[in-house]
Amino acid sequence: MKIGAFCELYDISRDTVRFYVKNGLLAPKVQGSRMDFSQKDQEDLDFIMKLKGMKFSLEEINNFMFLRRMASMTDPATLNQCLELLVRKKNEIAMLREQLDKSIAQINEEIREITIRKNSTSKGISGVPLRCVEMLYCPKCRKQLNIEDAHIASRYIIAGALTCECGYCAEIRNGIVRTGNVYTGAHDMPDLERKLYHDTGSEFNTAALRCTDYMREKIEKMDLRGKTVFEANINGFFFTYNFLSSLPHDVTYIIVDKYAETLEKYKSNIESQFQGLDILYIADAGEALPLAPQCIDLYLALFGENEYGFYHKQCQIQDIHECLKEDSKIIGAYIGLPPQSESRVRLRKKYPEGLEHMLDPRDFAEEYRKNGFRLNMEKMGVAVKTLKHHMYTEHVNGEPLTLYAYYGDRFFRE
Repeated sequence: MKIGAFCELYDISRDTVRFYVKNGLLAPKVQGSRMDFSQKDQEDLDFIMKLKGMKFSLEEINNFMFLRRMASMTDPATLNQCLELLVRKKNEIAMLREQLDKSIAQINEEIREITIRKNSTSKGISGVPLRCVEMLYCPKCRKQLNIEDAHIASRYIIAGALTCECGYCAEIRNGIVRTGNVYTGAHDMPDLERKLYHDTGSEFNTAALRCTDYMREKIEKMDLRGKTVFEANINGFFFTYNFLSSLPHDVTYIIVDKYAETLEKYKSNIESQFQGLDILYIADAGEALPLAPQCIDLYLALFGENEYGFYHKQCQIQDIHECLKEDSKIIGAYIGLPPQSESRVRLRKKYPEGLEHMLDPRDFAEEYRKNGFRLNMEKMGVAVKTLKHHMYTEHVNGEPLTLYAYYGDRFFRE
């Protein structure tokens, strides 16, 4: 029987048959480059498939085939050797099954715990903390905003109007400050399923985790009691939410994003897990936030400046530096690309509203210096291959995507 007919009979590829022949599992007659398969070869392949079904390795199958061909299968010593191979494999599989049963039990327990958290109905209520009212300023004339028609529950404002004598107005709805500055561009949408976090590639994952470890270590060394922590652009990465269980709770958090939908989702999730926190949520796609001067002690940005730079012509530090206190600190992470990379050219086309020097770590550090902050940037890792979604669609595999973590403090402003 020729190799084609032999392969068709067993529905296997020619490469598989040649592999078995090369490794001595099959021994057909060979005439030049042609192989002729006999009834004996069919019996051998039947036995090979049987052993594969028993989870024997190729090396173990080779040992079996050697015994089958070279020794009498009625000889007691040969039969004992076969029994030894079978019993050993049976014990291996039994041990593996025990390990798999333990793994299944652990998975089931994890599923149970996550399902309980997912279906938890215990939910608190939150809104604009009363203590944050004094932080709400008109972005035009820089005066404190007036609150009208306020609906207060516990120590939060759930609904109301924010007005200024200059004519500026905003509203509080469902506990979120909504300025009316809504993003209407075609280059982003609310990522309510958090797909940005999914399948980013092992190189990026490793470096990103080093960034968050760096940020957490810096925060752990700080006394934030009674302080105000700011994080924005959370439709991208959201450090505060991901690590809220280990972050201090006796602080005020200001969370800003251009999408009210994203804020609503996170607000609801946080209310299900934590009660009594002071979190000021602001939905604003603009560049002048309704915040008081000198109200922020710590500015967090887990790739937040990268996100901001896709939709604005300047770094966010330029827009919020007046809201940062004289002794404020900055902790974050940043993604950089080589100056002349094709990836950067493609990103500029994908995000035409954004920075000219997009994902440029030198320009990024220089912008902070111009706005009075000295950054210490440390390289956390490099990804040369990413899976293609969100901003990663424009990354050309092979070009280094470098991840940095940074710490900054104020020294002067030009």
